Amino acid sequence: MGRFRRGQKIANRILAGVFFLTASFISLLPPETLHANGFYRNGIGARSVGLGGAFIPLGEGPLGSMGSNPAGLGYLTYPTLDVSLVGVARDGILGAASSDPDGRMYGSASALPEVAWARPMNKDNDGFGVGLAVIPESLWSAQWQYADPAGGMDGQTSYGSQRNAVRMTVVRGSAGVGFSFGSVLAVGGSLGWVYNETVMQGPYVFQSTATGVGGFKTLMDLRTNGVGINGSGGLLLRIHPRVQFGGAYVSKTVIHGKGDAYGNASAQLNSLGGVFAGADPLFHYDLETLLVLPARAGGGLAVLPHKKWLVSAQADWYNWADAFDQLDIDFLRGTNAALNALSGSDRLNEVYPFKWENRVVVRGGLEFSPTRHARFRAGYAQGKSPVPEEYLTPLWAFLPERSASVGAGYRSEQVKCDFAYQMDFARAQTIQRTRLLAGENAGQRLRTVAHTIAITLSTYF
Repeated sequence: MGRFRRGQKIANRILAGVFFLTASFISLLPPETLHANGFYRNGIGARSVGLGGAFIPLGEGPLGSMGSNPAGLGYLTYPTLDVSLVGVARDGILGAASSDPDGRMYGSASALPEVAWARPMNKDNDGFGVGLAVIPESLWSAQWQYADPAGGMDGQTSYGSQRNAVRMTVVRGSAGVGFSFGSVLAVGGSLGWVYNETVMQGPYVFQSTATGVGGFKTLMDLRTNGVGINGSGGLLLRIHPRVQFGGAYVSKTVIHGKGDAYGNASAQLNSLGGVFAGADPLFHYDLETLLVLPARAGGGLAVLPHKKWLVSAQADWYNWADAFDQLDIDFLRGTNAALNALSGSDRLNEVYPFKWENRVVVRGGLEFSPTRHARFRAGYAQGKSPVPEEYLTPLWAFLPERSASVGAGYRSEQVKCDFAYQMDFARAQTIQRTRLLAGENAGQRLRTVAHTIAITLSTYF
């Protein structure tokens, strides 16, 4: 008995040391980096969402392994299928900082399924596992209705009350493999096929002055899609019977997209006057785009302070500065004679500046298991948008800074069901100044909030 108590004291001291080191690491990070990025989801699968996305040190199950840490494939014990549905709804208001809001975000809701299958591959059902998954990593959308502020090449062009919408969907299909070496270490990796679809509708101001149409404002309906490839790797290291470290890395993704842009430039052409007044305002361009999604890395600890409690903490780094610095858009084979005359060509090489900044996301989650079958969870993630104020527009204003989640789960011998709700707290912003051409967003005030629901069903074979 004496040896057991001494062992318990040593274990408790180790746990206290782990918590102290983790807290110290987080406290030493620069304050400006302690922010969530808001573009990617806080968790893949309902259990991960309920834990605030702090799932890299766990990497359990098909969705957890393929979506957070492929090393978890090495610890599989049964063939398992995860099927999940995730939905996101957003709301917001917009207006001049000196007056009551006159714009509203509406209908900004999206939902997609996600599915993952994994199984152990050796006779003992452990040590080596494989997985397949299709996971929507980003459901980025916003739809506003507000009065288009005066701007354009002459500073006076407006298209009145307009619908302004953006939707960027990122879905990753992947295959992965994981290996475990006893109960202490597991490693894994995956190869992903990443599909992107981007839609933008509303007034658009060209940003490249070299095209001859810098500052030109038009109504535009832009749609592109493309595919890229990336890879991921991860490890799980059990540093104590009740403490596990997890680390994971995802490479950057380069996506070459193609699409179309249709538009109506009537207000801007009439404002320019002369030979442009009364000219045919309708146009079409073929599009070629270059979109880069960031490399990202994360690590954290999962701790079992008691057999009924699980604590998970994690920090993620996103390399936005080398990805969303700018968006290259080639407008090709333009059909409008007035625009072609203004630019001197039927093609425009547009470079839209993003100038996003690197961020570190801090997450934490708590899980309580009162019985063998029931689980209750809570999670939190904190952050600031990676978008600098000087390049902010209403279409990028909904990226959250703080998120809280709750969840619950039930498991039997063959089926597991998990549910989670996440709220991105209301965020208010005022655009004091802007470096975008025409400068029409300066002085706008925005406030946004978002809600996420995830449901996951798992079955064991």
